[in-house]
Amino acid sequence: MQEEFIFEIDFLPTVPTELIESLENIELRENASRLKIPEVYASRYTSHELHNWAQSFFDYPIAIRWQIQYIDLPPHIDFDYAKTGFKYIYYVDLGGKDVRTCYYASTEPDSKIIYEKTPVVNTWYSIKIDKPHGTIGLSVPPRVSLFIKKFIP
Repeated sequence: MQEEFIFEIDFLPTVPTELIESLENIELRENASRLKIPEVYASRYTSHELHNWAQSFFDYPIAIRWQIQYIDLPPHIDFDYAKTGFKYIYYVDLGGKDVRTCYYASTEPDSKIIYEKTPVVNTWYSIKIDKPHGTIGLSVPPRVSLFIKKFIP
């Protein structure tokens, strides 16, 4: 049986529409990503209201961020968050009809895809972030999502 790297979760409800900000507002928020390549990928802070809403579903401190992705991402591992091995992600806009999250045999650029999934918008997923993964098929950028991870100082 093939390992599942992304799976739908149901303990988090749909994000209330009043907490979903416009792309213009999100892009004005500070970029928390250590990569500092906002033309490719940015991890932007959320409103206090959205953070408080999300925090109410967890009994430990969380970080919640907007992810804005402008181009396909090559195989990589989320080293900043790999301590937990996973994060929760909620897709607001996939960035096209056939955008897939792919898992690879390694982080090499020509690595073989070993698993792929096209997620559904307005759905929460648990995704493995300590395995090589990336995206392909981005045709109508940007891809907009929220992620939640355990806050580890």
